[in-house]
Amino acid sequence: MFILIGALTSFNLLIVLYEEPPLRSLFDQEYEDYRRTVRRW
Repeated sequence: MFILIGALTSFNLLIVLYEEPPLRSLFDQEYEDYRRTVRRW
């Protein structure tokens, strides 16, 4: 069970800290609008 929680937490941090910043800089306001209207999970 702890392995699953650790894996899910790691996956979430990967998305938030590694993938989202380049998307923000690449798409700027479009990405911010998208984030406001679509839930992350």
